[in-house]
Amino acid sequence: MRDIYKFLAVSTLTVGMAAPVVAVDVEDQREEVLQQQEAVRNQQQDVREEQQDVLEGQRDEQQDVTEERKDVLEEKQDVTEARRDLRQDLAQTHRAKTVIGMNVKDSQDEDLGKIHDLVLNFDNGNIAYVVISSGGLLGVGDTLHAVPWKALSLNTKAAGFVLNIDQTAWKNAPSFKDNDWPEVADRDWNKQLEGYYQ
Repeated sequence: MRDIYKFLAVSTLTVGMAAPVVAVDVEDQREEVLQQQEAVRNQQQDVREEQQDVLEGQRDEQQDVTEERKDVLEEKQDVTEARRDLRQDLAQTHRAKTVIGMNVKDSQDEDLGKIHDLVLNFDNGNIAYVVISSGGLLGVGDTLHAVPWKALSLNTKAAGFVLNIDQTAWKNAPSFKDNDWPEVADRDWNKQLEGYYQ
């Protein structure tokens, strides 16, 4: 019986000593798990920061590309405008021989007539006005209209002119016959002409 008590005492002693050891192991493991979790959180934070840096880099690159495209489009537009200006300059330079006979239309694209003649202003070297013939048949019985040069604009194809006037106003415009020209140097006549086409 003494042996049983001895055994029980030793067993109890052994169990009592083992319990604190187990408790210490659990506490160590818990501390280790907490450290690992903290390390994982730190790694996740690092990954998020790297992703944020990558996204910001992509945004910056995309913005740079967008700005480059915008610059290219602006340059292209400048080139297009320069070409258009050059074409317009070339188109607006014609020999008098070419201008005479060109069609003139109103803003509704209806025929008004053809350029019959040009009247020059020797004081400034410019064209004072053009004479447009209309009506008649093959040049016979035409009515002539003097129109200030600045009232005409070259059409988009540079193949004729446009006069901003309607058909009724055109029929009532100052006119004359080929054998009865007005005194082109008359200032009053010129003022009347300018006033009509303003």
